[in-house]
Amino acid sequence: MTATSDVTAGDSAVRDLVLSLNALQVLSMVMIEASDEDEIVDLAVSAVPSLGRDCRVEGVWLDGTWRHVASPRGSGSFPVGLEGKLALLGIDGGLLSSPGGGWLFAFPVSNRSGRAGYLVVGSPSPPPQHEQALLQSLAQETGAAIFQARLLERERAMSRRIVDEEATLRRVA
Repeated sequence: MTATSDVTAGDSAVRDLVLSLNALQVLSMVMIEASDEDEIVDLAVSAVPSLGRDCRVEGVWLDGTWRHVASPRGSGSFPVGLEGKLALLGIDGGLLSSPGGGWLFAFPVSNRSGRAGYLVVGSPSPPPQHEQALLQSLAQETGAAIFQARLLERERAMSRRIVDEEATLRRVA
């Protein structure tokens, strides 16, 4: 390899990383605007293969249950036997033992209010650090969007309750 090809390869890697960061920023904005948790999870799942080249979603564990995911590279079935291991993970997530071999990592889906669960991602071998960082950011943005959607739903429910109570008071008065 010549010095010129090294620079070109380096430029290409930097360009790819910048494009991935831009795509992740746009995806974050779309997820924050979504009001449906399933839509948010689907957006996150569909982004994984573009952020980690050989990565696939093995599962999404939220609020103590597996969410159905349709991943372009995933199996579409729920991981077996990981629930206990996920319960032992801390707030940073962690490496899991993969039943099929390879790399398996649980990225925490959380925000400042707490952890909702994990985005479980697998790959034949560990992805480069920059791809792992992108996947971690995706999980964090997913957590923020889910908590935003939950907050919005609570506000809507409260608004409906207030309207119902006001109608009741008008009838009584």
